[in-house]
Amino acid sequence: MWHLSLFEPAELVQVAIEMERAGTIFYRRMAERVAHPQIKSLLELLAAEEEKHQEDFAQLGKDLEPVDPPGKLSRRVLGLHAVPGRDTPVQRQGGGKSPR
Repeated sequence: MWHLSLFEPAELVQVAIEMERAGTIFYRRMAERVAHPQIKSLLELLAAEEEKHQEDFAQLGKDLEPVDPPGKLSRRVLGLHAVPGRDTPVQRQGGGKSPR
């Protein structure tokens, strides 16, 4: 189990930015697949909100000492391989579809 005390402040900000980025990707991909205009609009709104959150966290962490290497820890912690189409060491077989 991960505990917040194990991370430097810049790492926490980096993890938060990655979470928001993953949310943006998710909502945009869902919006592309939905035909219902109100649902599509809601998903696009949620994606835009996630982008704003990325900017907010980046601003919050702008004066923090950078993490080296950037992104490696946050991807490992978050397991972003759950975001379809993301380059990761673990890819599902069958084009990302779950086996039945």
